[in-house]
Amino acid sequence: MRVIIILILLIHCSAFAEDIPTSLNLEESITFALVHNQNVLSAKERIAAVGGQKLTAYSYFFPQVSAYGGLTRSSYLSNLSLGSSTKMPVFDAQGLPTGEYTYFPSFGFVSDREGNVYVGKISLQWPVWTWGRISGGYNLVLLSEQLTQEDYSRNISDAKLNVTQAFLSVILAEEVLKATIERNKSLATYIESVKKRYDEGLASKFDVLRSEVQLSNFQPLLLKAQNGAEIARMNFVTVLGLSPLLDIKLIGKLSYEDENFNSDSFINEALANRVEIKIGSLREKISDETIKIAWTGYRPSVALLGGYQWNRGQQFPPSDTIWQQGWDVGVGVNIPIFDGFATSGKIEEAQANLKQAKLANEQLVNLITMEVKSAYLNLKSAKESIFAQEKNIQQAQESLNIVKERYNLGMATNLEVLDTEMSLLQANTNYLQALYDYNLSKAKLKKSIGQF
Repeated sequence: MRVIIILILLIHCSAFAEDIPTSLNLEESITFALVHNQNVLSAKERIAAVGGQKLTAYSYFFPQVSAYGGLTRSSYLSNLSLGSSTKMPVFDAQGLPTGEYTYFPSFGFVSDREGNVYVGKISLQWPVWTWGRISGGYNLVLLSEQLTQEDYSRNISDAKLNVTQAFLSVILAEEVLKATIERNKSLATYIESVKKRYDEGLASKFDVLRSEVQLSNFQPLLLKAQNGAEIARMNFVTVLGLSPLLDIKLIGKLSYEDENFNSDSFINEALANRVEIKIGSLREKISDETIKIAWTGYRPSVALLGGYQWNRGQQFPPSDTIWQQGWDVGVGVNIPIFDGFATSGKIEEAQANLKQAKLANEQLVNLITMEVKSAYLNLKSAKESIFAQEKNIQQAQESLNIVKERYNLGMATNLEVLDTEMSLLQANTNYLQALYDYNLSKAKLKKSIGQF
């Protein structure tokens, strides 16, 4: 038995492992996340839950039919009790006494019989007029269904941005690590040249020691870059909805691809497309519908009532062994008179919720406007930074070549070479960060105007 269980677990794990990709680009990462991300899956289940609420609300339009059956053992069932006989004269056809007498027993009703009582009943109740309570409840669920679907769309949009950011963070961390490794190798090569010059009597022992110290000080930077790449990778895998222990290779690089954005139409496009605006409008409609439903608490309701019943055991003997049956039909009117101010409280709560929804929508417009403008300004800033950092890299690389040549000619110090190496690393890091900022700002801008 244990072997069978182990084999089943191995087969299950193997099947799951086949679904996990070994490498992903950005588009594939987004597609994978939309299937496995926990937030997206949770939003999808909320849609299914509202589907159940919709079916429940729809059921109130139909008659509610129920059946009941019961068996009761009772010691006080009705019974007929015979008493003493009464002497009564006999009369002829003319109404004259014949001189003869007859005896009639007296009887009464008591509750001393013990027996079983059987009851079976089918009942029907159909609310035919509720002043819109049932239809309002159904409309409320329909609005909730739309709200849940829009929330699902919002989760998809958030997941796309989160995956994009996590993906770009991994690429950035790996590129920074690569640049750091290159500078580490460059420093190691430079130290070898310094040692060679020392052996030839062209450099001092101090230059060798300073270079070695600089290389040692560089190791924490290398370790930090390695840890940063590992943390970024674990975060990316977690965003996909997988275990952070999995290792997935990412295919892509940080690059600059210019896109023309029409900033004049950003705000209008965002207000027309953003899911949050649609969600806010639906919340306002839900609050308005809730007020209508709350008001029905003051109004009467009418229902059709009906039933069919079978019973045995309650009649007088010997009829207590015979099943009796019959039906009943009627109309029920429920008129609220006083409910302890419960309806008033519900109306007050619903009206306050409606005001909150309207205020939230007004604030949402301002927040989206600010978000769009901020995203656009960040994109422009990142774009300008890319061009500036490109020049910085060229200048840093050229400076390093010059200072190394001057050092070989004895015209520059060892410290100048080491400082220029660090400047080149910083320039490379700043350039990669600018590319990251540009691509992320572009994704945030698209999301802010409802294109993500």
